[in-house]
Amino acid sequence: MALIQLSEIGKAEQIIEAVKENDFDYLNQLESLNRRADFSLHLQPKDLDTLVSLVTSTTITPINSLREYLLFEQFCVDEPDKGAIKVSPVIIQVFALQDESNASLIAKEWYRKMAENYPDEEIEYSEDGAEAVRKMISICKLASFADMDLIHIWYL
Repeated sequence: MALIQLSEIGKAEQIIEAVKENDFDYLNQLESLNRRADFSLHLQPKDLDTLVSLVTSTTITPINSLREYLLFEQFCVDEPDKGAIKVSPVIIQVFALQDESNASLIAKEWYRKMAENYPDEEIEYSEDGAEAVRKMISICKLASFADMDLIHIWYL
């Protein structure tokens, strides 16, 4: 069973309703507008925690868990086979402060830390991972500038 993990920006209500109603036309439109970062790289949910922890490690308040910054009480779809949850603006700001040109360096360190987390598995850096990090930085910059929401989406 594959786990698909996406981060998309726009209006929280519209994105979450699209997930709830399986409106893939709307969700794919966000991708065509460059409003999606696709983290479907055979990751476990805690791998996004590792990325967030890495990106925030140089900030005043390091963040160890993305889950702490998911706003379940505001906008949320939480079903056995899918979910969509609004992400705190704090995460948007932290990623928006990053330089897209550093995405490969961030991704390499992220993969190194994931390899430490899974010593019995062979985890190697990939360009897809660097592109996902670059897109995350890019969409967070846009979300910050245009006052958009960041939504974490997952499907089984």
